Amino acid sequence: MLQEAYLMNVEGGASNSPANLGTTGWAPPSWAEAPAYALVVDLLVTLAAVTLPWSLTATAALMVCWSIAVIPTIDWDELIRSLTLPACALPLALFAMADIGVLWSEGPWEAGLQAINPVSKLLLLPFLFYHFRRSERAVWVFIGFLVSSMALMMLSWIALADPSLVPAGLPIGRDFGQRQQFTLCALALAAPAAAVYQRGQVRMAIGLAGASLLFFAHDLVVGPARTTCIATTILLLALAIRHFSRRLAIVLLASVAVTGGVAWAAAPLLSGPLVDIVVHRHISALNGGGPAERQADWRRSIASIAEAPLFGHGTGAIRPQSAVDAPGPREMPGTARDPQNQSLSVVLQWGLAGLVLLYAMWISHIRLVRGRDWIAWVGLAIVVQTFVGSLLSANLFDVNEGWIYVIGIGVVGGVALGRGNAADPLESPRSGLGRTTDDRHDGEATAA
Repeated sequence: MLQEAYLMNVEGGASNSPANLGTTGWAPPSWAEAPAYALVVDLLVTLAAVTLPWSLTATAALMVCWSIAVIPTIDWDELIRSLTLPACALPLALFAMADIGVLWSEGPWEAGLQAINPVSKLLLLPFLFYHFRRSERAVWVFIGFLVSSMALMMLSWIALADPSLVPAGLPIGRDFGQRQQFTLCALALAAPAAAVYQRGQVRMAIGLAGASLLFFAHDLVVGPARTTCIATTILLLALAIRHFSRRLAIVLLASVAVTGGVAWAAAPLLSGPLVDIVVHRHISALNGGGPAERQADWRRSIASIAEAPLFGHGTGAIRPQSAVDAPGPREMPGTARDPQNQSLSVVLQWGLAGLVLLYAMWISHIRLVRGRDWIAWVGLAIVVQTFVGSLLSANLFDVNEGWIYVIGIGVVGGVALGRGNAADPLESPRSGLGRTTDDRHDGEATAA
């Protein structure tokens, strides 16, 4: 209801047309309205997405530059009204919880201030929503990220064949976060492939599906991702339900099951990490059969949560992994080991209040990207992958995954707000995939 009320308010009385500038009292500087300036602002986000697979420092610097550049274009009255949307308000509330959580933190003051930094990225979400509600270049961000990730993936394949062919210093096989972005690219290409196939563009569909399979193959052979199977199964099921007939959905899911079975048997690297991490470290840990270190971490985390269940132990009450692995004394007063689980990490620091904010934010972002076009599909893939990945790490607050979430959901959410979350956003000219024919929509409506 709040989202619909906000959109009606914006469309009815807060547009940027000259007729309304006198009533709102806001007029951007003339240079901020220039098309060249708008292009620069959009290019900064696009470049941040392009550099994300390669350099997190460059991404952070570009996003800081973007946040400064977008300020002159903002109608602050409208931005403040947008904060009534749960998708905007809940990230800010989570940051506020982290900010004031330093006051009751049981850890060192420096650790509390340092722990605020990963959460501070959420402050950019309302600005991204605002900007991309107007921008027509959202597709540039996703294409830039996709092409950059594909270049890095090809280098990873080359490094697997002959490491001497790849220059030293490139982030090949960097960590879990890199595998996640390849999985995201594979899943993001599935919806466009399905859309163009339904329009009869078979060659383009084969090309997009082939690119998607290359990313999947990298995850299965070069660097098996911990959450690939879980996230892929959930999202392919959602894709089949939303975009295919029942018969075609059954065929698709059967094909995925057969392909997954063959890959499981042919790739020992796949079955090993999944069994070790998902089964032994999570299911077995609950009944006492998991690895001793992970089992002890979970038990300590649960005991700490019981001591302060409502508001937790404060921001910075968890030691980062670098502090755990560093030489010297392993125990720090007032801190607990990182349980490598997003929910447990949030509860340890901010209690059940923080956990409610976290899950409410995820739900609000899923509701924001409930459209049926490919951009909404990318948003759904980001949220689901972040949630599934949070079972194995503090995904949202990690550097790589955190930027993917903020930039991705910020752009997708802005596009969704710009369209008013219409029941069928495929009809929008901003979708970037083109329109399906009216006859097919009429046929689907009649069949429904």
